[in-house]
Amino acid sequence: MGNNNAIAKLANIFVEHGIYSKNRFESSDCPLRVFQKMYPEDEYSKQIEEFLKHQPDSHSGIGADLPWWGNRYFTDDKGIRIMIVSQDSRTPNGGSVTFYMPLLKDNRRVNELRGIINFYSHWDPFVSFELTKDFFEKCNLNYDFVYVTDAQIVENNWEKLFELEIEIVNPDVILCLGNRGLTYLLKTKDPKITKIVDKEDTSVEVHQKALVSMPKKLIIVASLFPSKRNIHNTDKRQSNVIGTLDRVIRKLEGMV
Repeated sequence: MGNNNAIAKLANIFVEHGIYSKNRFESSDCPLRVFQKMYPEDEYSKQIEEFLKHQPDSHSGIGADLPWWGNRYFTDDKGIRIMIVSQDSRTPNGGSVTFYMPLLKDNRRVNELRGIINFYSHWDPFVSFELTKDFFEKCNLNYDFVYVTDAQIVENNWEKLFELEIEIVNPDVILCLGNRGLTYLLKTKDPKITKIVDKEDTSVEVHQKALVSMPKKLIIVASLFPSKRNIHNTDKRQSNVIGTLDRVIRKLEGMV
């Protein structure tokens, strides 16, 4: 599926709910617009406009962070596509994921990137930036084939939207950072994520009837969000997640 066709199809599932109405991104000081000024040549800077042009002009309902995707995600290029279900930053203008993901993959020194974040700390200081960047680097993510969505979609009872989003994005692997996305995917109120990440294999199975419209069997890897609140036994738990993700990707690539 070509870039614009896939992005338009993705955009259209959110339209009636007004989650990403254009008025949320009018200010030149909102995270999305600042990102576009910082990284004007990034493909996402252009592709997100295709996404937004399908959205309503305004809406008074609850919003969520815009999804973010790598430059080659919606292409026919070969690569293991990973969907990350992240925790909502709760910034009012719903664009912080679009601002922070490029910084997480930026190769500049961390203290320089922290300076940029601190300058825009009126949005969200992202106190876990360094921990998250370190974790993602250890996961050896190929950001070109990463898609990030906001778990707020599930929290606001938009589960069907979440399912449609997965269907369109069609990932090879879903990395759930925290309970929210995992709760819906496993159809349980308490997936006991701490017990999952204490195991060497943090992958989980989805109930056969849970996501009946999925184009293929989902591989889900559970992880705690890398934050100071989850500091207990961090090294061991992250090692379990990183090892699981590596084994899953190598298997998908036919390397094992």
